[in-house]
Amino acid sequence: NYFVSQGWDTWIMELRGSGLSKDRSAGATSQWNFDDHMNDVAKTLDTVVSIVGKPVHFVGHSLGGMLLVSTASMKLTKNIRSGVVLGGSIFMSDSAWKSYSCLLPVAQIFPVLHADWFQKTVAPCSFYLNSFWDKMFFCSENVDPKFARRMFRKNWEPISTSLLSQLKSSFDEGGLMSSDGKVKYADELHNIDFPLLAIGGSCDQQASPESVRKMAALIPNSEFLQLGKSSGYECEYGHFDLVI
Repeated sequence: NYFVSQGWDTWIMELRGSGLSKDRSAGATSQWNFDDHMNDVAKTLDTVVSIVGKPVHFVGHSLGGMLLVSTASMKLTKNIRSGVVLGGSIFMSDSAWKSYSCLLPVAQIFPVLHADWFQKTVAPCSFYLNSFWDKMFFCSENVDPKFARRMFRKNWEPISTSLLSQLKSSFDEGGLMSSDGKVKYADELHNIDFPLLAIGGSCDQQASPESVRKMAALIPNSEFLQLGKSSGYECEYGHFDLVI
Protein backbone atom coordinates (compact mmCIF):
# COMPACT_ATOMS: atom_id res chain seq x y z
CA ASN A 1 0.00 0.00 0.00
CA TYR A 2 2.87 2.39 0.74
CA PHE A 3 4.43 1.95 -2.69
CA VAL A 4 1.05 2.41 -4.36
CA SER A 5 0.49 5.59 -2.35
CA GLN A 6 3.82 6.85 -3.67
CA GLY A 7 2.72 6.31 -7.27
CA TRP A 8 4.42 2.99 -7.98
CA ASP A 9 2.69 0.31 -10.06
CA THR A 10 3.14 -2.49 -7.52
CA TRP A 11 2.88 -6.23 -8.10
CA ILE A 12 3.21 -9.04 -5.57
CA MET A 13 4.11 -12.55 -6.67
CA GLU A 14 2.84 -15.44 -4.56
CA LEU A 15 4.95 -18.52 -5.21
CA ARG A 16 3.64 -22.03 -5.81
CA GLY A 17 1.77 -23.32 -2.79
CA SER A 18 1.43 -19.87 -1.21
CA GLY A 19 -1.42 -17.39 -0.92
CA LEU A 20 -3.59 -17.21 -4.03
CA SER A 21 -1.32 -19.74 -5.74
CA LYS A 22 -2.39 -22.56 -3.41
CA ASP A 23 -5.46 -23.60 -5.39
CA ARG A 24 -3.57 -23.36 -8.68
CA SER A 25 -0.89 -25.66 -7.31
CA ALA A 26 -3.34 -28.25 -5.99
CA GLY A 27 -3.94 -29.91 -9.35
CA ALA A 28 -0.29 -29.87 -10.34
CA THR A 29 2.66 -31.77 -8.97
CA SER A 30 3.36 -31.18 -5.29
CA GLN A 31 7.08 -31.69 -5.86
CA TRP A 32 8.45 -28.32 -6.87
CA ASN A 33 11.94 -27.02 -6.20
CA PHE A 34 13.95 -23.79 -6.32
CA ASP A 35 14.56 -24.11 -10.06
CA ASP A 36 10.80 -24.31 -10.65
CA HIS A 37 10.39 -21.11 -8.65
CA MET A 38 13.08 -19.45 -10.80
CA ASN A 39 11.18 -20.29 -13.98
CA ASP A 40 7.95 -19.07 -12.40
CA VAL A 41 9.61 -15.77 -11.47
CA ALA A 42 10.94 -15.28 -15.00
CA LYS A 43 7.54 -15.97 -16.59
CA THR A 44 5.80 -13.70 -14.09
CA LEU A 45 8.19 -10.84 -14.82
CA ASP A 46 7.68 -11.30 -18.56
CA THR A 47 3.91 -11.15 -18.03
CA VAL A 48 4.12 -8.02 -15.89
CA VAL A 49 6.36 -6.26 -18.40
CA SER A 50 4.00 -7.16 -21.24
CA ILE A 51 1.30 -5.30 -19.32
CA VAL A 52 3.18 -2.27 -17.94
CA GLY A 53 5.54 -1.91 -20.88
CA LYS A 54 8.82 -1.44 -18.98
CA PRO A 55 11.30 -3.42 -16.84
CA VAL A 56 10.63 -3.80 -13.13
CA HIS A 57 12.36 -2.89 -9.89
CA PHE A 58 12.51 -6.24 -8.07
CA VAL A 59 12.45 -6.36 -4.25
CA GLY A 60 12.96 -9.79 -2.68
CA HIS A 61 13.13 -10.82 0.96
CA SER A 62 14.77 -14.07 2.11
CA LEU A 63 13.85 -16.74 -0.47
CA GLY A 64 12.64 -13.91 -2.72
CA GLY A 65 16.10 -12.36 -2.65
CA MET A 66 17.71 -15.69 -3.48
CA LEU A 67 15.33 -16.05 -6.42
CA LEU A 68 16.10 -12.53 -7.63
CA VAL A 69 19.84 -13.08 -7.95
CA SER A 70 19.62 -16.68 -9.18
CA THR A 71 17.04 -15.95 -11.86
CA ALA A 72 19.01 -12.95 -13.10
CA SER A 73 22.36 -14.75 -12.98
CA MET A 74 21.02 -17.50 -15.23
CA LYS A 75 19.67 -14.90 -17.68
CA LEU A 76 16.15 -16.29 -17.50
CA THR A 77 14.73 -12.79 -17.94
CA LYS A 78 15.92 -9.41 -19.17
CA ASN A 79 13.08 -7.57 -17.52
CA ILE A 80 14.72 -6.45 -14.25
CA ARG A 81 15.80 -2.81 -14.12
CA SER A 82 17.18 -2.89 -10.58
CA GLY A 83 17.04 -5.15 -7.54
CA VAL A 84 16.93 -5.04 -3.75
CA VAL A 85 17.71 -8.11 -1.65
CA LEU A 86 16.57 -8.09 1.98
CA GLY A 87 18.00 -10.80 4.22
CA GLY A 88 18.69 -13.28 1.44
CA SER A 89 21.84 -15.06 0.31
CA ILE A 90 22.75 -18.09 -1.75
CA PHE A 91 25.50 -18.71 0.83
CA MET A 92 24.02 -20.15 4.02
CA SER A 93 26.84 -22.14 5.58
CA ASP A 94 26.44 -20.10 8.78
CA SER A 95 22.63 -20.05 8.75
CA ALA A 96 20.75 -21.20 11.85
CA TRP A 97 18.63 -23.37 9.53
CA LYS A 98 21.67 -25.61 9.06
CA SER A 99 21.10 -26.89 12.61
CA TYR A 100 17.79 -28.38 11.47
CA SER A 101 19.09 -30.02 8.28
CA CYS A 102 19.35 -33.36 10.11
CA LEU A 103 15.53 -33.48 10.08
CA LEU A 104 15.32 -33.38 6.28
CA PRO A 105 15.38 -37.19 5.77
CA VAL A 106 12.31 -37.45 8.00
CA ALA A 107 10.58 -34.53 6.26
CA GLN A 108 11.16 -36.15 2.86
CA ILE A 109 8.68 -38.88 3.76
CA PHE A 110 6.07 -36.28 2.78
CA PRO A 111 5.96 -34.44 -0.56
CA VAL A 112 4.73 -31.24 1.11
CA LEU A 113 4.95 -29.95 4.66
CA HIS A 114 1.72 -28.22 5.65
CA ALA A 115 1.74 -25.37 8.13
CA ASP A 116 -1.65 -25.75 9.84
CA TRP A 117 -0.31 -27.66 12.84
CA PHE A 118 2.56 -25.20 13.21
CA GLN A 119 0.28 -22.16 13.17
CA LYS A 120 -1.95 -23.71 15.84
CA THR A 121 0.74 -25.06 18.18
CA VAL A 122 4.23 -23.57 17.83
CA ALA A 123 3.38 -20.03 16.70
CA PRO A 124 1.19 -19.08 19.71
CA CYS A 125 3.96 -20.23 22.09
CA SER A 126 6.76 -18.29 20.41
CA PHE A 127 8.45 -15.02 21.44
CA TYR A 128 7.95 -15.34 25.18
CA LEU A 129 11.44 -16.46 26.25
CA ASN A 130 13.60 -15.02 23.46
CA SER A 131 14.80 -18.55 22.69
CA PHE A 132 17.18 -19.68 19.96
CA TRP A 133 14.14 -20.41 17.82
CA ASP A 134 12.71 -16.92 18.41
CA LYS A 135 15.99 -15.21 17.53
CA MET A 136 15.98 -16.90 14.14
CA PHE A 137 13.10 -14.69 13.07
CA PHE A 138 13.18 -11.40 15.00
CA CYS A 139 15.51 -9.28 17.08
CA SER A 140 13.54 -9.10 20.33
CA GLU A 141 14.50 -5.51 21.19
CA ASN A 142 13.18 -4.35 17.85
CA VAL A 143 9.77 -6.05 17.65
CA ASP A 144 6.81 -6.20 20.02
CA PRO A 145 6.26 -9.88 21.01
CA LYS A 146 2.50 -9.72 20.42
CA PHE A 147 3.03 -8.37 16.92
CA ALA A 148 5.68 -11.03 16.29
CA ARG A 149 3.25 -13.81 17.27
CA ARG A 150 0.52 -12.41 14.99
CA MET A 151 2.91 -12.19 12.08
CA PHE A 152 4.35 -15.62 12.82
CA ARG A 153 0.91 -17.26 12.72
CA LYS A 154 0.29 -15.85 9.24
CA ASN A 155 3.72 -16.38 7.75
CA TRP A 156 3.80 -20.13 7.22
CA GLU A 157 2.69 -21.72 3.97
CA PRO A 158 2.95 -25.28 2.57
CA ILE A 159 6.49 -26.03 1.42
CA SER A 160 7.69 -28.75 -0.93
CA THR A 161 10.35 -31.06 0.48
CA SER A 162 11.98 -31.04 -2.97
CA LEU A 163 12.51 -27.31 -2.45
CA LEU A 164 14.05 -27.96 0.96
CA SER A 165 16.36 -30.61 -0.53
CA GLN A 166 17.72 -28.17 -3.08
CA LEU A 167 18.05 -25.33 -0.56
CA LYS A 168 20.19 -27.65 1.57
CA SER A 169 23.00 -27.20 -0.98
CA SER A 170 23.29 -23.57 0.16
CA PHE A 171 24.73 -24.85 3.47
CA ASP A 172 27.90 -25.87 1.61
CA GLU A 173 30.69 -23.31 1.24
CA GLY A 174 30.14 -23.09 -2.51
CA GLY A 175 26.55 -21.98 -2.09
CA LEU A 176 23.25 -22.91 -3.69
CA MET A 177 23.27 -25.29 -6.65
CA SER A 178 20.78 -26.26 -9.34
CA SER A 179 18.54 -29.23 -8.63
CA ASP A 180 20.64 -31.49 -10.90
CA GLY A 181 23.85 -30.39 -9.18
CA LYS A 182 25.41 -29.11 -12.42
CA VAL A 183 25.27 -25.36 -11.80
CA LYS A 184 26.68 -23.43 -8.87
CA TYR A 185 24.74 -20.17 -8.91
CA ALA A 186 27.60 -18.26 -7.31
CA ASP A 187 29.64 -18.87 -10.47
CA GLU A 188 26.98 -17.08 -12.53
CA LEU A 189 26.46 -13.95 -10.40
CA HIS A 190 28.78 -11.96 -12.67
CA ASN A 191 26.02 -12.10 -15.30
CA ILE A 192 23.81 -9.71 -13.31
CA ASP A 193 23.97 -6.43 -15.22
CA PHE A 194 21.59 -4.17 -13.29
CA PRO A 195 22.21 -2.19 -10.08
CA LEU A 196 21.50 -4.20 -6.94
CA LEU A 197 21.33 -3.27 -3.27
CA ALA A 198 21.85 -6.14 -0.82
CA ILE A 199 20.69 -5.45 2.75
CA GLY A 200 21.60 -7.59 5.74
CA GLY A 201 20.33 -7.39 9.31
CA SER A 202 22.99 -7.23 12.02
CA CYS A 203 21.27 -9.99 14.04
CA ASP A 204 19.84 -12.01 11.16
CA GLN A 205 20.51 -15.66 11.97
CA GLN A 206 18.95 -17.05 8.80
CA ALA A 207 20.95 -14.98 6.31
CA SER A 208 23.81 -13.40 8.22
CA PRO A 209 25.12 -10.01 7.09
CA GLU A 210 28.41 -11.73 6.28
CA SER A 211 26.68 -14.14 3.90
CA VAL A 212 24.79 -11.31 2.19
CA ARG A 213 28.02 -9.32 1.86
CA LYS A 214 29.78 -12.35 0.37
CA MET A 215 27.09 -12.69 -2.27
CA ALA A 216 27.04 -8.97 -3.09
CA ALA A 217 30.82 -9.00 -3.61
CA LEU A 218 30.34 -11.32 -6.60
CA ILE A 219 27.77 -9.08 -8.31
CA PRO A 220 29.41 -6.37 -10.48
CA ASN A 221 27.11 -3.38 -9.92
CA SER A 222 26.06 -4.02 -6.33
CA GLU A 223 26.18 -2.34 -2.95
CA PHE A 224 25.93 -3.92 0.49
CA LEU A 225 24.19 -2.26 3.43
CA GLN A 226 24.07 -3.63 6.98
CA LEU A 227 21.28 -2.45 9.25
CA GLY A 228 22.26 -2.34 12.93
CA LYS A 229 23.78 -0.24 15.68
CA SER A 230 27.33 -0.66 14.39
CA SER A 231 26.21 1.05 11.18
CA GLY A 232 24.62 3.98 12.98
CA TYR A 233 21.03 2.71 13.25
CA GLU A 234 19.08 2.94 16.49
CA CYS A 235 18.50 -0.80 16.85
CA GLU A 236 19.64 -4.18 15.63
CA TYR A 237 17.76 -6.01 12.89
CA GLY A 238 16.79 -9.67 12.60
CA HIS A 239 15.36 -11.58 9.66
CA PHE A 240 11.76 -10.34 9.57
CA ASP A 241 12.58 -6.97 11.12
CA LEU A 242 13.91 -5.94 7.71
CA VAL A 243 10.43 -5.86 6.19
CA ILE A 244 8.25 -4.45 8.97
